Amino acid sequence: MKQLVHDQRFRYLQIRIYQGSEDNFDLIFTSDDYPYFRVQYKDIAEIDLEELYPLYRNRAWILQWFPPKFVHWLFV
Repeated sequence: MKQLVHDQRFRYLQIRIYQGSEDNFDLIFTSDDYPYFRVQYKDIAEIDLEELYPLYRNRAWILQWFPPKFVHWLFV
């Protein structure tokens, strides 16, 4: 069972990090507003997480100011 390690929200965007075993992480980037999307990285190492988390955190901070339909179009 994976445990939630970190949860951060930027208006309608959300980043969650789950930890399974010692070096096993999941990073999930989702939209809480219609149209919904979900970008998911499963079973990544901590080194990859250290690269991906700042990338998606900065994207979420910038994209929170755009309409949800535009952000959905960018990711899908």
